[in-house]
Amino acid sequence: MADLKVGDMAPDFTLPSTVGDKVTLSDYRGKKNVVLLFYPAAFSGVCSTENRQCAELTSANPAGGVEILGISVDNLWSQRAFGEKLGVGYPLLADFHPKGDVAEKYGAWQEKSNYGRT
Repeated sequence: MADLKVGDMAPDFTLPSTVGDKVTLSDYRGKKNVVLLFYPAAFSGVCSTENRQCAELTSANPAGGVEILGISVDNLWSQRAFGEKLGVGYPLLADFHPKGDVAEKYGAWQEKSNYGRT
């Protein structure tokens, strides 16, 4: 589990994305603020609500200078279907191989339950 502190450099990663091919966090450095939205599983109740609310916020303020990156251990196919159902325009990233590797870097992985923390 990561021991990140305020002010630490965010660990870089590249993950398959529902928008384009892949997303690399460091590509945003110096260009845009990024919110990493870790959620346990696509199509679950709480995760659907959180992503729907973030989608509404970004559509209400598209030029806000903030990029949301949704991350779960679901595969890319599930992420695409989930994003389409909710009308999510921001990238949903598949942290599934190895399962939860990026979530682990950020301390957002619950090993015993095999899904990310909320």
